[in-house]
Amino acid sequence: VAKGPPPGLGTGRGGLTVSRRRMAVVAAGYAEKGRIPPLHIVAAERAPGGQWQPVDPDSSPRGTISPGHVDLLSELMQAAADEGAAAAAGGGQGRVYGHAGLAVAGPEGTYNAWFIGFMRQGEGRAVATAVLVEDVASVDLAARIGGEALRSAAAVAR
Repeated sequence: VAKGPPPGLGTGRGGLTVSRRRMAVVAAGYAEKGRIPPLHIVAAERAPGGQWQPVDPDSSPRGTISPGHVDLLSELMQAAADEGAAAAAGGGQGRVYGHAGLAVAGPEGTYNAWFIGFMRQGEGRAVATAVLVEDVASVDLAARIGGEALRSAAAVAR
């Protein structure tokens, strides 16, 4: 049995580890001008032998960062997706806002690439994603997967 956190659990620094789900929530908050949207992971659930029951989102939206700061971060994420570290996410249909980086993982010092990003859909709608690719020394794959996931989700959400 391997010791330590399960592979792919998340990204972090020192004792701080953040899951991909939480990083996707961060990206969604940026897309929503600083308001964290309620999470909606499943549409319905049921007890064994019971009937399916609809599940409401986790909570009401809540503010976490000022709209002015979100605008600044959005500009930086747009530049990163256009010509920076997250450039592999750009191209194709729609404006991608993204950020990508490398993290050193574990005692072996392997690199993990990560990407968070979003696309605004208009009318207050957006899609967001977070990607973690283990044991790679370049952010390009994580950014490319993130960009493709955003464009696919945006196409379905229209």
